[in-house]
Amino acid sequence: MVYRVQIQKPQTKRIREQDNGYTGKIITSLEVKKLAFPPDHKVCLEEEIEVENYERAHNFMKLINQKEFATLDKDRLVYKYKSFKIVIDDIKNFKTGVEIEKVTDKPHKEIIVEMKKLATALGLDIKKEITDKSVTYQYMMKFAHF
Repeated sequence: MVYRVQIQKPQTKRIREQDNGYTGKIITSLEVKKLAFPPDHKVCLEEEIEVENYERAHNFMKLINQKEFATLDKDRLVYKYKSFKIVIDDIKNFKTGVEIEKVTDKPHKEIIVEMKKLATALGLDIKKEITDKSVTYQYMMKFAHF
């Protein structure tokens, strides 16, 4: 999968180009992600729509004065377990990370406790391996085009 990312704080705007490994079909989407409680990265509000193709979406972003921030190549595995989404992201020439997500209206402090329990059940050492920022965010901070 290839992800092309564009950022302008306080929101992330992303053009995502996904290659489905089973069908070979490429799907392109435009996503906006915003921190629910800045600067805390634990809770995000997101919305994503499918778009015709990368080139049209990229031209649209340029027309509204959005500058490309970083481009990354990522392989992603997504699993569902109960009401959680477990995402394993392997960013080419960088590192691999595991994200646990849950869409809910419950207080985030309550959900974080549930996520930590699941992470421990999966064999992750949350004292050593948990981070405040995603592996994608870490990549962008290291390789951003400022």
